[in-house]
Amino acid sequence: MKLVALLGLWLWGASAPGLPQEMAPEKILEPPTVPATPVAPGSVHLETSSPPPAPLPGEASAPFDAPPASAAPLAPLAPPAPSAPLAPPAPFAAPPAAPAPTIPIQAAAPPEEAPRFGATGQVVLGAAMGASLGHLGVDTGDSLVTGVIVEPSIQYIQTPNDSDGLELFFRYDQTTDAAQIREQSVSYGAAAALGVNRWLGQRVSIWPRLGLGVAQTRATLSTTSGVVQTIGGVIVTSGQPASVIQNAIVFRLYAPFLLHVGAHAFVGIGPDVYLDVIHTGPKIADRSFVGLSATAGGWR
Repeated sequence: MKLVALLGLWLWGASAPGLPQEMAPEKILEPPTVPATPVAPGSVHLETSSPPPAPLPGEASAPFDAPPASAAPLAPLAPPAPSAPLAPPAPFAAPPAAPAPTIPIQAAAPPEEAPRFGATGQVVLGAAMGASLGHLGVDTGDSLVTGVIVEPSIQYIQTPNDSDGLELFFRYDQTTDAAQIREQSVSYGAAAALGVNRWLGQRVSIWPRLGLGVAQTRATLSTTSGVVQTIGGVIVTSGQPASVIQNAIVFRLYAPFLLHVGAHAFVGIGPDVYLDVIHTGPKIADRSFVGLSATAGGWR
């Protein structure tokens, strides 16, 4: 009987709740393992879910997908409100064409006027050429002189209408005085000149120039009176000409009136004055000249 009573107490203690864990060991049930099935290449493999675990002893079995008892029932969802109908898309419109560029209309510039004579930077090439008729004064008396003049010159316009340059001259003169003394002379030299051009009209201007230079004159004196004459220490007899050489510093003033016949050409005529300032040689060679000389030239 004691043996039966002890066996009954052991069985009751194993199933009674509230006992220590050592006294009531709990058996954990594990889900059975499903052996893996080999899958052939190219076949479709369907996975199957494992069955729900079996309920423990003393637990009520419940459906696997049943919600917990404490969950409140869900309210039915309201249907979504109908959305407003979409407006049809606007028909495709080509972008507006870019406006054509406008080119400002400029008034045509007036034609540029050709530069006139006397502009800065011009180089003027000219020459006083031709015959001259004038009055020659020597210490034996006044004489009428005719001659040929060639006076090439080059001038540079430094500032508007103001020129400076170099003049070369060659002059042949023949004179006869009241005492029947005849003189033939050749003069040559060079002079620095300063000038100024002043316009008197559209095509007419005056261009006076002052020059100072050196010159040499070679003269031959002769007489046809048959009387021996002494002029400045030089004896002059009929049939025996006397030669005179003079070196002098010469002052010159030439003021021609110019007619501009073309874009780069002019002709002119005007008074021509020269005066021996300092000289060497016989006194008869002291001379001053007043006359008219013609000129022609061009510029660029």
